[in-house]
Amino acid sequence: MGLKSRAAFADKTSMADFKSIEARRTPRRVFNRAIGVLHQGKYSIQQAMQLSEGGLLFLSDSRFSNGESIVATVLLPGGVGILFQGEIIYGRPGPNGTFQYGVKFKTVAIHHKRMIRNYVSAKTQREAEAEGAHDSAH
Repeated sequence: MGLKSRAAFADKTSMADFKSIEARRTPRRVFNRAIGVLHQGKYSIQQAMQLSEGGLLFLSDSRFSNGESIVATVLLPGGVGILFQGEIIYGRPGPNGTFQYGVKFKTVAIHHKRMIRNYVSAKTQREAEAEGAHDSAH
């Protein structure tokens, strides 16, 4: 890929990231926990970063492509395990050569969605203030 095409790719990726952020329909909460991810027949442990009723953001040193399906398990505080099928909707560079991936939930039980909603809405004042400071810095 030439220099011009790399720059064009970076511009398109940035715009896609922006659109996915603008399209966010549900509140999110910081969720720094290990999650299990099944992708193309291989199971791995990845690091979740954020969780919402509509999806999650996770960090990985593995490569995923937009549109790919995954099956993942998340353990909420209190020991509630949630299994879902999701779709990678975007990827962007993360720290130290890793990648951040946004996942949209495709199938998740309604009672599990309710549990996630309750978890997200119970975010602490300190978490809300930290998110506000982070969002205004960008």
